[in-house]
Amino acid sequence: MIRYFFRALGAHFRSGRTLFLLGVAGVALGVGSVLSIQILNRSALGAFAGSVEAVSGEADLSVLGTTPTISETTLPAVLATPGVAAAIPLLRTDVALAGAEDTFLEVVGVDLFAPARLPWKGERGGIADPLAIPGWSAITPELARERGLEPGDRFTVSLGSRLVELRVGALVDFRRLTPLASSRLVVLDLSQAQARFGEPGALSQIDVVARPGTDVPGLERRLAARLGPGVRVATPEQRRDEAEGLMGAFRLNLTALSLISLFVGGFLVYASTQATLVRRREEIGLLRSIGATRGQVLGVVLGEVLLLGVVGTAAGLPLGWAAARLQVDAVSGTLQNLYLLERIESLTFPPWMFLLGAGMGFAGAIAGALWPAIDLARRDPRALLARFTLEEPFGGAAGRLALAGAA
Repeated sequence: MIRYFFRALGAHFRSGRTLFLLGVAGVALGVGSVLSIQILNRSALGAFAGSVEAVSGEADLSVLGTTPTISETTLPAVLATPGVAAAIPLLRTDVALAGAEDTFLEVVGVDLFAPARLPWKGERGGIADPLAIPGWSAITPELARERGLEPGDRFTVSLGSRLVELRVGALVDFRRLTPLASSRLVVLDLSQAQARFGEPGALSQIDVVARPGTDVPGLERRLAARLGPGVRVATPEQRRDEAEGLMGAFRLNLTALSLISLFVGGFLVYASTQATLVRRREEIGLLRSIGATRGQVLGVVLGEVLLLGVVGTAAGLPLGWAAARLQVDAVSGTLQNLYLLERIESLTFPPWMFLLGAGMGFAGAIAGALWPAIDLARRDPRALLARFTLEEPFGGAAGRLALAGAA
């Protein structure tokens, strides 16, 4: 049977090339759709995680408000909590770049003299510049290249109807800290950010660094008890989980759509396999007549379908990557408008996702062909050798049926 399998494979491909390509297209469609959606889902979460790690990477905990801002009077209470080594106040504001309203920037106001890691690139300028120069800001090298900005240049951002002019004072490369960091981060001194974008004394969060050896869950409970119900304390991992939950419905919708495509691919495999088996009915009947078992016939058919799945998966993997690249702007725009303002700037393709795409391709191919193969294998050889089948009356109408299906 193995020798027959390899000899017959080429002959069947030459005589039924269109059916084989139809099955390959179905598998590739299913794999590509599932893979592209998973790439976009993971990249969206990676964009948020990259922003959190770039700004709060050294923090063990973050103190956040139940409202958009908290008062800076909370800072002394945080510092007075046993186990706290440092507390870094932050004000985060999302603004639009004037003249390019579809380009959002995340302004981060931070105490530049606090023990926070900022990966400065090149010359930072005088230590008093962030305080003395109105609108002093540090931008990423990517944003500077994209907008043609250099230190000393000015640019304008908008917050609602308010226009704020900023000046490029330095470059800060957050991607030295994490590869997924956004290129749209803009750093200001906290006092300047409060004066231009927020109410005086307002903070978005306070990042907390625990003393070495401190039990972080215990410190979290102490902070929550000291600060009261007006704030909440979360780890960076909890914040990422919250973002994942926020986008859960969106990700579920995309995943459901990709599974519909996988179902369509499986149906195409089913249709092409059944059409192929109808044409090979007499051949399978002869094999059964000369001693081939039902298991051997089933193995031959599924072996051919597995090869179809391999080819379809090989085509579907790059198709999924290409589809994700083509749709990244649309998905990123939806996320920015509805959920988070972190933009998807890079796509991630971990090895497990490759295995997921391959597994879905093989499973879809086998699932689509399994019933026709079982149905054929269990038939009596005399029925297989009979000249009349239910499908034959429709052979002459194939062209008209194809036109009707296309319509």
